[in-house]
Amino acid sequence: MSYFTLLLPQQQDFSAAVRCGAVGMLLCLFVSCALNEPTPPKPAGDWQVLVVTDEANSRYVEYAVLQADAVKNRNLTTIPARLLNNNLFRAKDSIRGINGRVSKIYTFRNNLYVFLPEQRRIEVLSAATYRSIATLDFASQNRTPVDIIFANATTGYIAFSNASVLGVLDVTNFTIPMEIPVGRNPVALAVRENQIYCALRGDNQVVRIDSRTNTVTERISVPPAPQYLHITPSGVDLIVVSAGAGRFDNLPRTAPRVSRLNLPSWRITQQAPIVTTSDSTNDNAFGLVVTEQDFIYVPTNRALHQIDVQNLFFNQATLDGAFRSITYNPVRDEVLIAETDTVSMNSTCLIINPKSGRDSIAIPLTDLRARARLVFTR
Repeated sequence: MSYFTLLLPQQQDFSAAVRCGAVGMLLCLFVSCALNEPTPPKPAGDWQVLVVTDEANSRYVEYAVLQADAVKNRNLTTIPARLLNNNLFRAKDSIRGINGRVSKIYTFRNNLYVFLPEQRRIEVLSAATYRSIATLDFASQNRTPVDIIFANATTGYIAFSNASVLGVLDVTNFTIPMEIPVGRNPVALAVRENQIYCALRGDNQVVRIDSRTNTVTERISVPPAPQYLHITPSGVDLIVVSAGAGRFDNLPRTAPRVSRLNLPSWRITQQAPIVTTSDSTNDNAFGLVVTEQDFIYVPTNRALHQIDVQNLFFNQATLDGAFRSITYNPVRDEVLIAETDTVSMNSTCLIINPKSGRDSIAIPLTDLRARARLVFTR
């Protein structure tokens, strides 16, 4: 609702005041009519948990969580969740939903960029209504989109794991007017100010791109098969998680590693194995987040690892289990992972406290009836 205060001189007659009041009412009506589509009201609950299911046709399931329902059991707090919506993607298509397996959701401005790599496309949805805004379809080029970042309000960059270029996205028109040759298998992106960073899995390199000229300005070799990138909160270092040799080629397998790339000097200042067991070549990394406390979290097929940004050898397995994804909510300062029991297929959202490095909250995802792929909070 808009409010207008009309300050009238004392000598102004009553009819003039009436006319001014009428103008004010018309302005109010105009402003009200010009508003964008209203955001649906938040459902009951202190906060919400959003879950993407790992199905051939993924669902986006919404739960409400009440902190008052928390039950403390030693170091673990369990909070029940109430199902609110079994599939938010139905707002896009009431029959087919999203119509594909979702691997990633990226939020930018008022839109969600929903990745469906098996279908070679990205669906752009309204973050308020989940209705379709645009479809970025790469099937005709047989390109698999795997990551996206945004350099500014109008320009994004898309990485394709089976190509050698980045697509430059016009965010206003949802077109790709140009491409940037970078190298083999670009799989991960990061951005700070005008600089784009891209991991080239096929070249064992990280490249720097100036978004003002859309040209590659730097290259550096990193451990085999760089897979994930994240810039530290200070903006000084780029954290690189490498999958290790033998996972995407025929070379002998090596352990996954984490590297710290100093951006001002453009050199690797430290490297360390993520897993230090004798059979670490059997471990696989499945994600990367960096928290405000300068902790790195990497989930593997055996454990969740917490690593100190300042000393990559300070590594502890904070939670045992097979994890396939990880997200971080900087507003709530929460590290989120999804866990599914392979026998019962019951899924749980685990919220890790970055300050203590231990699992602090478990939220059973009732009525999910599928393996959870991604979890978010809001």
